[in-house]
Parts: sequence; C-alpha cells; structure tokens
Amino acid sequence: MIKETAEWTDLFIYGTLLPGCRLQNQISGCLRRGPVILEGAKLYDLGYFPGLVQEEGFVIGEWISVSPMLLEELDQIEGYDVEREPRDCLYIRKSVQIQRLMDGKSFDVESYFNNRGSKHLLPIDHGCYRRYLDEQDEKESWLIAFGSNLDQHRLESRVGKIENGRAGWIPNFRLVFNKLSYSESGETFANIQYHPDTRCCLAAKSISTRSIG
Repeated sequence: MIKETAEWTDLFIYGTLLPGCRLQNQISGCLRRGPVILEGAKLYDLGYFPGLVQEEGFVIGEWISVSPMLLEELDQIEGYDVEREPRDCLYIRKSVQIQRLMDGKSFDVESYFNNRGSKHLLPIDHGCYRRYLDEQDEKESWLIAFGSNLDQHRLESRVGKIENGRAGWIPNFRLVFNKLSYSESGETFANIQYHPDTRCCLAAKSISTRSIG
C-alpha cells in the first residue's frame, strides 16, 4: 500500500466534494484520513459552491489522499491548471497546514483557494459547509445525540422541542469518554472520535433550525 500511494497527494476538502455533498462521487477511490480543521482561513458562499480564502478564522473539513489521476480530475473541477498563470485560474491549489481533530496533530497538505477575492460575498462564519447547507432548511435539522443527550428531556432543555428521532450509527467514529469537565474535578464525558473501520451507535433528533446555535 505504501508503494502504491507514494505519489499520491494529500488534500484538504471543505465544500461540495465532502461526503454527503453534491460532488461526493468525484472523490471515489481516495483515501479518507478523517476530519480536520484549517486555521487562518474562512469560507464564503459563492452560490453553487463555497470558496476558501486566507483570512482570520477557521474551516472544518476532511483530509483525503488522491492518486495523480484523481488529482488531475479535481484540478479540472476546480478550474485550476498548473500550466496557466494563477490569475487565469478560478481556484489555485497551494500548501496549508491542518490539524487532525482526533489528536490535534498538524500535517502539511494542499487545498483549493478561491482566486477571485471575497468582496461582496456572504461569509460562512462557523466554517462548516455541511452545517451551512443544513441550515438553509427553514423547518428542521437533524442533530446527532449520544451520551447524556440520549435523554430526551435533557436534550430538550438545551435545544428546544424534539419533533422525532431515529436510531442509527455513524461510520468511522467510535464512542470514547475523553471530554474533560469545565470544572477541575477531572471528570470525563462522552465524545465521538474519528477511527477508521469502526462505527458508533447513536440517535438522530429532529430539531427546529432556529434552535441551532
């Protein structure tokens, strides 16, 4: 496997290529490395897709590794051509440093940046494109519940009325108890952590979009 992937490129994806989004099938065959955060960057709504800009802020996305062939395809999708002048490209691909949410370790990868500026564009301040899409639904959103939030009365005290719920599981995550208490008691609470080839049982709760903080 190491020999086969030696020439692959590590990428930070944050928009329509994310699993569950419009172009998710375009990254078929990639290696998924898990959720990560990019600091010193901000997302903007460009209409049919988001744009990444180097500014104060942070963006949540995923780290993937892609083959040379898949990288060429993604360059075409993003309007980036290594042989053209940067000013002639819709997006440019450059190196960034990400932090893995699982353990906070930093890694150097590449990502596609908007090359047309951000003036007059709508910012996505919380930095999560999938959440942003979900919030466009004026009626309801689905909230993943685990740990103490499986108690419906407790959850409703935090987010408001729960309309309905469904049991299920989330792939590539596991349940751990490593979330530290705000007090100095040393207590730890339930958390979910990225872990390949595992899955975590949980409940999905339907809540009003207005309840999302």
